[in-house]
Amino acid sequence: MFVDPEDCQADRVLLRGDVAHHLVTVLRRGVGDAVSVADGTGTIRRVEIREIRAGDAVCEVLAARDEPHPVPRVRVVCGLPKQRKLDEVVGRLTELGVDEVVPAHTSRSQVHLDAPRAERARARWQAVARSAAGQSRRARVPHIAAVTSWDRAFDGVDHGVVFWEEAVEPLRAVPFDELAEQVTVGVGPEGGLTAEEIVSTGLPAVRLGQTILRTETASVVAAALVLHRLGRLG
Repeated sequence: MFVDPEDCQADRVLLRGDVAHHLVTVLRRGVGDAVSVADGTGTIRRVEIREIRAGDAVCEVLAARDEPHPVPRVRVVCGLPKQRKLDEVVGRLTELGVDEVVPAHTSRSQVHLDAPRAERARARWQAVARSAAGQSRRARVPHIAAVTSWDRAFDGVDHGVVFWEEAVEPLRAVPFDELAEQVTVGVGPEGGLTAEEIVSTGLPAVRLGQTILRTETASVVAAALVLHRLGRLG
């Protein structure tokens, strides 16, 4: 389970709100029980519950360790799908170990979010990522970037691939620099990407296979394949 970094001290951790409720009421843990908590930034602490008061749990730190950040980082740029499909995508990508998800408007996106709606959606996606990270016992919560345009999502990107149904080359034909700090994966929305959008990324286009996948399926499969190629999965 995750705890806010500001609630962590060298020898004490305070569990509040829903986290404390889940621990005490759902998991039925009490004083003297030990649990593991993560602060979302890579530090995992083994703590023992010392006191339960006013719905909060005061814990003593027994041990702490820092989980090294996987290299290279993997970020996935997702063309905005319709409805709330990206909620599911964010959850699955979090379980796989993706480090960042970038929602992007494309020319064929059926959903275009104005600034207020985009910020509300981003907060929801970040909450989905936090929950999925806790369930999959990750040390870090992936970053959900602000909604942006497709071309801006690839500014400064040097390493990665874009999955495109019209591509000829398979993923295995593209060399990967395992020493790169970051690898970017691009996947379009319903209706796919235009040739101009592919070119704008500056990255090679590859195909997923012989069949056409739904965008929510393609994002997860694409990320899994790249993570496997980088030695971070399987």
